[in-house]
Amino acid sequence: MLISDLTNVNMLSIVERDRLEEIIKEQKLSRTKAFDPETASKLGKLLGAELILTGAYFEMFGSFRIDARFIDVETGEILKSEGVDGETSNFFKLEKQLAWKIIKNLDVKLSEKEKDTLEKAETEQEVSYETALAYSTALDLIDARETDKARKKLKAIIADNPNFKPAKEELRKLQ
Repeated sequence: MLISDLTNVNMLSIVERDRLEEIIKEQKLSRTKAFDPETASKLGKLLGAELILTGAYFEMFGSFRIDARFIDVETGEILKSEGVDGETSNFFKLEKQLAWKIIKNLDVKLSEKEKDTLEKAETEQEVSYETALAYSTALDLIDARETDKARKKLKAIIADNPNFKPAKEELRKLQ
């Protein structure tokens, strides 16, 4: 969802997940806990990136935390860390808060149209934590090349959330 939001910012160049997966497999880089700043730095260099944004989330007993780290591709150094926390039921709002923090940290100047697009997304695409988790599972299935299962998962998500654009876009790519 962060990728979807940040893609709306013209000053940022976001690398498609498909391309990331291709390089990760080609270079035998790990997507596990061992995917550290050094590994991210290697990946960033292969992609021609200046910064890598990585993150994690943690949910426990109704509390939710999302963290993002900015990694310098040249040095592998973590330049900055941001996070948001709140109730799991506010997952969508937390994700949007983090998107705004990321944009601010990157010192990106938004046009009025970009601001409007991001603000519109805040009100139009609200989804539950459970839906976001299902979407994440669908992305993992896509990465594992289990397209039939991913397609089925995405169709179920869209049936429950017809306005969830990221799921629609991924399903369109699989058709």
